Amino acid sequence: MNPWRITYIVLLCTTPFVLIFGVLMMVTSKNFIAASRWHAANGNSVRLPDYDLQVSKWWWQSDLVENDDDEFKSVTLQRANINDASVIIINRNDPKDVPPAKSEQQLLDDIRTTISEMNKDRKGPPVRALRLEKGAVKLYCFREFSFQAVHITCRTPNSPYIFVYSGELRYERECIGILQSLTPVQ
Repeated sequence: MNPWRITYIVLLCTTPFVLIFGVLMMVTSKNFIAASRWHAANGNSVRLPDYDLQVSKWWWQSDLVENDDDEFKSVTLQRANINDASVIIINRNDPKDVPPAKSEQQLLDDIRTTISEMNKDRKGPPVRALRLEKGAVKLYCFREFSFQAVHITCRTPNSPYIFVYSGELRYERECIGILQSLTPVQ
C-alpha cells in the first residue's frame, strides 16, 4: 500500500477526535482561566458584609448582585468544571421579607417542619437534616438527594443569609468544607 495513502487514512481517522478534544479543552479552560483570574485578584476568600468564606482553587465567585443602594443581595460561587452544574448561592434576604430565625430552637423547628412537608408523598430518598459546625458559626441545613444531584439549604440563627448548594453528588464534600469555613467578620 502507498505510504501517502496510509498517512491520509490516519489523518482522516484522527482529525475528528482531535477536534472534539480541542473543543472540550476550550470549554474547560475558559472556566479554569476565570477561576484562576478570580483567585489571583481575591485570594481564596469571599467577603460578605457579615462573614468571610474560604473557597478552594476549584471554586470561584461568578456573580455578585447588589440592590439599588449598593447593598449586598447575593453571590454565586461556581465550580470550574465542564458542565458548570455545581453552584453555591448565598442570598441575603431583606429582614422585612423573610425575618431571620431568632434562636437555634426556632430555626431547628422551621427546618423540621420543612423536612416533614418535603417528605410527604415523596418517592425516593428522604430529605434529611444536617448540622454543619466548625468554628464560630453553626449552620442548620436540610439535604435533598435525587439521582446524582444534591440540594443543600442552610441557615444560621439571627442571620438573614441563606446558603444553597445545588450540584453533583461528587462535589458535596467540597461544598460542605466551604460552608464550614464560614467565619464572622470582626
